[in-house]
Amino acid sequence: MTDPRQPHGDVRNPRIPSRSPDRSPMLVGLVLAIVLIAISVGLFQLLRTPLEESASSTNPTTTVASGDTTTTTPTTSTSTTSTTIVVDPFEAVGNPLDLSELALVADGIGPIAFGTPEAVAAGQLVATFGDPDEDTGDIISTGEYGACPGDGVRVIRWGPLAIVLRAGLFVGYRTDLTYGGVADAPSTLLSTLSGLRLGDSIERLEEIYS
Repeated sequence: MTDPRQPHGDVRNPRIPSRSPDRSPMLVGLVLAIVLIAISVGLFQLLRTPLEESASSTNPTTTVASGDTTTTTPTTSTSTTSTTIVVDPFEAVGNPLDLSELALVADGIGPIAFGTPEAVAAGQLVATFGDPDEDTGDIISTGEYGACPGDGVRVIRWGPLAIVLRAGLFVGYRTDLTYGGVADAPSTLLSTLSGLRLGDSIERLEEIYS
């Protein structure tokens, strides 16, 4: 005989919801950590392979066999690039000029005026002073010697005197004791029309131009 107070079958109280099993936060964190580690290892392998291939391609090795022993040594190669400026020296032109004729004036050096063809201007100075102490050949100016940066020039120097050639012409000169070769350079004796020489004192300058 059935007790009317007991429910028949699997009858649950509808007011009490069913309870799902709890998920452990620790378990979820562990799974995420494993996934991140796996991704990191994969990326490391992918990045390491190209680097190893690059290193092996840029560092070739030479294998030398000697008897039963094989030795592998790195092969290195070096290359050196040098630039040589070919200078075609100027030949002497005419007879040597007297130093008194080579006054340092605003438009040249004595009879050698600006605009004179370079072979003539340089040749007359070669005839007077001999072979130059320095000849740069054709170079690109960096602003020295009064030439504009970027201009193609050639600078020839005798002691403290340097002349500037550009586009096949004599275009300028400079005198500077720091160029060297002053002790025995005849060009040290060059002077202005008033007689002022390179290296003269301030007193001498004031005496001449007072």
